[in-house]
Amino acid sequence: MLERNFRGAVDFYRVHRGKRNWVAHFSRALDHVGANGGVAHLYLHSWEIDDNQDWDSLDLILRRASEYVDFSKSTNGELFSEWRMLR
Repeated sequence: MLERNFRGAVDFYRVHRGKRNWVAHFSRALDHVGANGGVAHLYLHSWEIDDNQDWDSLDLILRRASEYVDFSKSTNGELFSEWRMLR
């Protein structure tokens, strides 16, 4: 809301159903992209995962993401390049 990203605020409840736990939140994003297309972006730092002892959670969510065989995987750089070509 501070960034005036009203669509993001609406999607936080519409898509993610207000889930604040990153595993539940990203799981909802995967389901939404699987049904509607788009981008499910997982943004984490290894030190945060380490501090919170979330390595098992990361393994779980990456395994879940791999179940979506129709998804294409890309780096941030590749995604940015594709976005620039669409503009």
